[in-house]
Formats: sequence, structure tokens, C-alpha cells
Amino acid sequence: MDGVDDAPPIDLHIIMNDIFKNWISRLRGSRAPVASDVVETANLHFRTPWYQRHNQRRQEHLASLQLDLVGKSVLEVGAGVGDHTFYFLDRDCTVVSVEARRENCQLFGESMQALEASGYSKASHWKLVQGDVESLNGTVTGTFDVVYCYGLLYHLEDPAAALSAMAARCLDLLLVETCVPLGGHEALNPVSELWSDPTQSFRGGGCRPTRPWIMNRLKALFAHVYVPRTQPAHEEFPLDWRGSNFHGVISIGATMPIQLVETTRRLRHLQIPTAPATAPTVTSFANSILLVNLSPRMTFGNGFCPSRRRQCFSAA
Repeated sequence: MDGVDDAPPIDLHIIMNDIFKNWISRLRGSRAPVASDVVETANLHFRTPWYQRHNQRRQEHLASLQLDLVGKSVLEVGAGVGDHTFYFLDRDCTVVSVEARRENCQLFGESMQALEASGYSKASHWKLVQGDVESLNGTVTGTFDVVYCYGLLYHLEDPAAALSAMAARCLDLLLVETCVPLGGHEALNPVSELWSDPTQSFRGGGCRPTRPWIMNRLKALFAHVYVPRTQPAHEEFPLDWRGSNFHGVISIGATMPIQLVETTRRLRHLQIPTAPATAPTVTSFANSILLVNLSPRMTFGNGFCPSRRRQCFSAA
């Protein structure tokens, strides 16, 4: 598969037709498996009903946007244990997944191995590279139709560098989902995170950038940045940006204006859920999703939400 160096400096290279053979031996400096308690901790964090529901609502929302995500080459950054990867594999995409933590890579590999053993042929369209986004330029080469980065940006100390690295690999569409605080000003808001938590920062430092900070960074990298009118139907994706402490947002960027789309030059204060539902209860943290499209070759369906017959996107 194109897009991955033959011998990256930090690597969990997964061979296409023999995905799991000697994968641990390819970890630089170690042939030993990850400690079982570390793997079990990761499994407990990622397999909770709350976490799985959160993933389901995000991917449900992504599907509702009617983006052309069939048969694409995809770079998945911050892949975790692979909960989002099958969204693309099942749409006949080829996927290169990048994940920093060895325990997450092991769980990811075991899941794919079990699926392959049960006859899941699309596993041959996937590669896994162990590495973090800070070393992306050293582990991944080439470009991809789609760069997918859900739930990672706020776990980084330098999200601007990460966005630049991802933009350099992106041909058409960048999808970013992240946690942001309330605020109409630019701020990065650095925070410390628990390194031992497999769902948190790999380096122990994160951030909570405001929506304007993210949008302005994206506008410096892409010709067009848009915000969908809808949010995932989940309590961590509030619909009213004027209320609580932390929120989420979705944005789309394009090199050419998207047709049949209501556009505006400001971030929206109010959004609607992806499916008929009451507004979710706001909790202390919520996520934001940003979608950046680089090419007029991408299609966006008719721009309407199927359940509401309302336009899905507005320009930021």
C-alpha cells in the first residue's frame, strides 16, 4: 500500500497478506509483548458501553453528512483500538491507521485478526503504523484522499503542528473531531493529562483550543472551511453554544464552494441533532468535529439531512 515508508523510525508495519505475523518484533527496540495488565486497562477503557455509544453517535453523524467516502484512500490518525476504522473499510476504502500506544495497537491487531479469521476479506486493505502525530512526517509518506482525525487534537501539546502535518498528507477531505471550550476568542488552553490512561495524551500534555483558534488554523491551511448545521445526537455534542463550559463543532473545508449549501462567515450559535431528538443534557466536556475538503472532486450529495430535509452545512 502506498503512503507508508518501508522502514519508518517507529513502526508497527502490518503486512497486507499476513497482517499479524511477527507484529511485535517490528516494534523498535523490543520483541516482548505489551504487559497483559496494560493491555487489559486499555481494553477496559475502550470497550465500555459509554465509549461505544459515543463512537456510534459520531459515525452515525458522519454518515448523515452524505460525504463521498466510498473507495477512498484514508489516513486515520490517532486510531486507538480501531473502533472507527471499519467505517471506511466497509466502504471499500484502503486505510493506513496511525496509533502511538503499543497496547492500543495490540488490541487493534487482535480485533482485526479475529475478523480476518472469520472471513473479513477487507482486512487486506489496511495497514497499522505505530507512531504519534508529532512523528507523522517520519512514519507516513504520500498523500490520501481523506485524513481522519477524531478524538485526538485536544490530546496534543502542539495541535497547530499536527494540523499542518495532516494537511500535507491530505488531497481532498480532512475530518477532525475534538473537544473545545466556550469562547469567541482564540486560545489554546494547554492542560495536563494522565499519561497512564490509554485514551489520553501519549506525551502527558493536551489542550482545549477554542473554535476560533481551530477555524483560523484550518483557514490558513485550506481554501474553504465549513461547519455542518447538525451535531451528533449525544450529550457531549450540545446544540447551543451559548450555554455550558465545553462544546463540540463540525467544520468542512473545500478548495471550491460547495453547491446547494447555505453559507455564512461566522460560527453558528445553534445547531440541530442528526436525528429527531430532544436537546441532550450538557456535561462538563463536549466534542467538536471539523471537516476540511480540499478538492472540487469531492461530492456532498444534495447537501440535505435525510431525516429533516434541511441543509446540512454552513460555511465558517
